Amino acid sequence: MKRFFAAITVIFACLTLFCACRDNTDPTTSVTENTSPDEPKAAWTARFLNVGKADSILLEADGLFYLIDTGTKDSYSVLRTAFDKFGVTSLEAVFITHTDKDHIGGLNDLLENGDVTVGKICAPTVGDFDEDGKDKVDKRAEKHGFAVTRLSVGEHFSVGKNGLFFDVLAPVRLADGENNNSLVLKLCGGKATALFTGDAQFEEENDMLPLDISADVLKVAHHGSDKASSYAFLKRVGAKIAIISTSTAERSETPAPSVLASLDALGAKTYVTQDASLCISVFADAAGNIRVETN
Repeated sequence: MKRFFAAITVIFACLTLFCACRDNTDPTTSVTENTSPDEPKAAWTARFLNVGKADSILLEADGLFYLIDTGTKDSYSVLRTAFDKFGVTSLEAVFITHTDKDHIGGLNDLLENGDVTVGKICAPTVGDFDEDGKDKVDKRAEKHGFAVTRLSVGEHFSVGKNGLFFDVLAPVRLADGENNNSLVLKLCGGKATALFTGDAQFEEENDMLPLDISADVLKVAHHGSDKASSYAFLKRVGAKIAIISTSTAERSETPAPSVLASLDALGAKTYVTQDASLCISVFADAAGNIRVETN
């Protein structure tokens, strides 16, 4: 009988060790660089344009295109080059994360030149509104016959034709300063996810910590400045790929060494748009594999 109980004890101990040592992580997403073009067709592609110390991201899903921010007033030549190179004739929507000039600056030229047609212009529900309840986005959009679509936290905005969508994560409230009122979008619905953070700083990041902000790809907030990207926030995101949109020639303090160190410590591969002639391209296929190219 003692031998029986001893055997049972050994078996139980082995089972416990087996369960404790099992790898319960989800291995669905892998990252490669500049690999074969024969890989599965991308479920989405995000191209982070080199517009200096500014933001503009061209997203493609199922042959449909979307633009997140428009850079500065001097950025339109870069946008036009990207449109020509990647065959963009229409944009389903243009998302303006906030009204700083390095995010909204190219909107007038985009709407005036007519190189591409625009379906919708979207912006957050809070921000720097005047006494008439309008901000810079409204005024530029109305000049060209658009009514701005305001996006609230918890809303879903359909992307492409196969179930992808933007989950609106912020701003959750009106904060001081335009940066902390940035529209924050998480691309969901596929195996690989991406988080686009505008210029969110510590205050807005803290508001998002209770939410599901995990993502495979992160557009690092506020050009990689030391006023954003707390270690706690970056850890919660857990990105494998981080993109910083900036130019040290325009702002030498970005990307901040502290932000780069945090991303490195957390195992993220970091890219900076100034290192590209045109853009950093991130491809995510239907299986969740991610490929990065510098164009």
